[in-house]
Amino acid sequence: MLREGEVAGICYAHDALWIATGKEIYRYRDLDQAPELFFSFPSDGEDVLMNSLMVRQNQTVVVGTSSKGIYCIDQAAHITRHIDVGAVNSITEDRDGSIWIANQEIGDLPGWRQMGAYSLQI
Repeated sequence: MLREGEVAGICYAHDALWIATGKEIYRYRDLDQAPELFFSFPSDGEDVLMNSLMVRQNQTVVVGTSSKGIYCIDQAAHITRHIDVGAVNSITEDRDGSIWIANQEIGDLPGWRQMGAYSLQI
């Protein structure tokens, strides 16, 4: 069950409300029912923390993480693709199916960060 302050990403797609916490994705198909746990990163693996979420037109779930880039997850809850682009702040899909991500890149000066937006075909 979700606890207060745990929501890292949220979207409504394909007749369901999707909510990402740090390591888990929940799906509400009926808001009067408890959510189902759709996906969870292993707790014994690398420290992967989700901080953004979207569900594509083809129903692939795409999550952005605080340091490990983006992960694509199919409807069987299997990771189908991982692209390490560092910290991802936001993700969206345009009408042509391109994924747009906003992330932070380290600039030329120590401690300087520059925001970037990139389009990916995945």
